[in-house]
Amino acid sequence: MKLRPDRKRTTAEVISDLRNQFNVAVPGLKWEFPGILSDLIGDLMWAPAPIEIKLFSTDIGFFKAKAPEVEQAIQTVRGVVDTFDGLVYTGNSIHLRVRIADAERFGLAVKEIGSAVHAVMLGQTASSILDGDRIIEIRVVAEPHASDRFNALLYMPLRTPAGQLSSSRRWPTS
Repeated sequence: MKLRPDRKRTTAEVISDLRNQFNVAVPGLKWEFPGILSDLIGDLMWAPAPIEIKLFSTDIGFFKAKAPEVEQAIQTVRGVVDTFDGLVYTGNSIHLRVRIADAERFGLAVKEIGSAVHAVMLGQTASSILDGDRIIEIRVVAEPHASDRFNALLYMPLRTPAGQLSSSRRWPTS
């Protein structure tokens, strides 16, 4: 990034502002803003800029308590920017257990139910096109609100082998 010559803020102020905006917009990602010249000099000197502090334990509670403390301590060191405590929180997960006998009463197999849930949540490849030298998949996806809540999945429509459309609420899960 190159700033305009008639700028009112310094490079450090712009980067700080961008860092804050990015962290608010996408809090789970780690942002780095290396300076071009300092990064190049660091590469030429074989002196990597990142600092990595490793904690070892089998106790997850210890990591959850100590990692933020260590991050806070290194933030006070002059020249250290873009700190990250190393704790990565994954998104929510859903675990469906289909009652096989009840699903079979509707003519559905567990694999079919799993494929339907997968298609609603992640889409399904319907075709592909050639763009230059690349093949691009065309995916059919459900509307975002169709899978953004667990209740939406409970009322997801399923087509039985007999061709009837049935709400997934009717096929039992636990």
